[in-house]
Amino acid sequence: MCNPRRIRVRASRQLSEAWRAEVTRTAEATGTATGEARLVQPLGRSLPAPVRQRLVELLRADPAWRVVGDALRHDMPGGFVQYRPDTGEVEIVARVTSEFSVEASVTRTDAGEATGTGDAEFEMPYYGDGYRGLTREVAEREGEQLAGDAAEAQAREEAVRAAQAEQAAAEQRLNEMAGDIDDEARTRALAAIEDERRRRDLAAADEAALLAQTYQQDYLREITLPLAQAYRDILVAHATRVNAAGLTVHETGDVIDIQFEQREA
Repeated sequence: MCNPRRIRVRASRQLSEAWRAEVTRTAEATGTATGEARLVQPLGRSLPAPVRQRLVELLRADPAWRVVGDALRHDMPGGFVQYRPDTGEVEIVARVTSEFSVEASVTRTDAGEATGTGDAEFEMPYYGDGYRGLTREVAEREGEQLAGDAAEAQAREEAVRAAQAEQAAAEQRLNEMAGDIDDEARTRALAAIEDERRRRDLAAADEAALLAQTYQQDYLREITLPLAQAYRDILVAHATRVNAAGLTVHETGDVIDIQFEQREA
């Protein structure tokens, strides 16, 4: 055995660390979907002129009816019924409205890779006669392993540190763009709300058509009752004017019973 000899073993490593920065901004837009259906009935065309005139007088005197343009309108749940004196038409209008909202998101990303390098050197002993198995080859192999591990750890640490710094810088850049990203998200939300409104308007129109059919009798009642009263007033006025005998008027619910006997001239 002699004094050990020494060998220097050096290793270098380079590693990459991926990084990714992301900013997402979301905007919300609200809208209203509207559907409308109309049913028109030519009620007044077949009415005697005095009855049509009296009907208008009764509707104008009723606070539940209001003048809208050239029509008289009675608002009802889910719509309205209106009478047009000039044409004698009765319109039943059902409306459906619903509020809704949509969201749109915009994501901006930045990504890359940061690199780190590491260098390590180890001095390993060995014996020329291979004492205790410490040959040059063994020392070199073990030195390479130790130096490689140390260099890799150093490179990894440096790569992670660099990746964190680059990611933080990228996030800062993206955050500085928040105003532009918000604007883009709002633009997308407004475009989406228009598409959604068109779809919902079609559905609301179908629903309104069903409601118009469902409410038709209830809506018509608001015009047929004053119409019956108009007939009553005209007939009573006529009976009074001709001095008819046995004039009686009985009103039960929605039924008006008028009886009189007109004397022959």
